[in-house]
Amino acid sequence: MDGEINYPWLFNLPDEVDCDGWIDCEYIPRGNTLDGLDWFALWAKKS
Repeated sequence: MDGEINYPWLFNLPDEVDCDGWIDCEYIPRGNTLDGLDWFALWAKKS
């Protein structure tokens, strides 16, 4: 299957359906952990 993932829609969906659970992501880091997670900064919630 080919295609593109609509990350803004995907990461906003749990809030729209009142999900209060956890979401996890698998990734292959580029360098260190922080470098590999830079793409997620737009959706990260700071506590």
